[in-house]
Amino acid sequence: MRVAGLSLVGLVCILTASCTLDKSGRTSPIARSNVSVQVGTTNTASNQKPASASDSSVTLVSPTYELAELIERFEKDCMSAEQKANVAVARTEWLNLKESGHTRWGSENWMKDPDYYKGLNTSQLVDECFSRTIFANEMSIYNEAAFGFESLKIFHNGFAELFKREDLWEGILHLYEHLSAKLDPEADLIQIVSAASHLDELRKLYVLSPLREQVKGREAIFLGANLRVLKRFRWYLENYDPEKLGTGGSPGFFREPCSVARVALMLAKQVDPKRYAEIEPAVTSVRWTKEQKIEDLKRFINLVITNLEGFVSNEDTASLLKILREQERMVRRS
Repeated sequence: MRVAGLSLVGLVCILTASCTLDKSGRTSPIARSNVSVQVGTTNTASNQKPASASDSSVTLVSPTYELAELIERFEKDCMSAEQKANVAVARTEWLNLKESGHTRWGSENWMKDPDYYKGLNTSQLVDECFSRTIFANEMSIYNEAAFGFESLKIFHNGFAELFKREDLWEGILHLYEHLSAKLDPEADLIQIVSAASHLDELRKLYVLSPLREQVKGREAIFLGANLRVLKRFRWYLENYDPEKLGTGGSPGFFREPCSVARVALMLAKQVDPKRYAEIEPAVTSVRWTKEQKIEDLKRFINLVITNLEGFVSNEDTASLLKILREQERMVRRS
């Protein structure tokens, strides 16, 4: 059964599964935690210790895990030669498969010719590409983001066009607004999971060309966009009805706002490194017990928003809003 482009199997995969990648480019499923586990140790992202020695026997999780890696990979290309070689091998294999007529995601039944996607403006193209859960699914099944990125470029005519656009960055700003609007207390679980999963996986584009280069020099505007998404997550958590959603209390996500928060923190470091150094310990020292508690998530989102709002100037906010208005006008064009 498939509803709104999302199969029930796909919904389960988004919530619970990921994959590891071997050198040949093949994947095998593994369990995927919502946030990374730290067991009585120092957090590799922040180098901050748990609150007390008594925590040494308690399994803790850090919502800012992998922040240091995200910062490093945004600031410089640090893929190893081996990783790059593995991506090149996979790319060659996939190109050969495509040449032989192989398709993915049942795309032979719905994907349009390249010329159709070329005729769309970038905002329309973004909406078209992200109307299905393919991006979230594909980016989530590889430990290295470049594999999912190459797969999308090779097998999806729309993403192949999108990732060539010089104004991709404007399309992504529009996408943040488009996806966050779907975090609606009146929406069903499939819509919430789909939107949150895409917002989660978008973080991986910041370590890949061309978005990484296009964001540089515009970090404050993208920080403002990510803060708008965090505020939408916060609003949703305050207003959703667990009984109506049918999840037994879950809002339909947990790790996803943490991923957006990590992107926001990474961007804040680029905007004002000195000020970031002052607020970083308070944010990255946060630890939770392994049990996922909504109140913990709410407090963390509030902490990040409170500490980062001052990084975005009124001028940058005005620029962001102007871009979003223009992108909305472009979407409405026939």
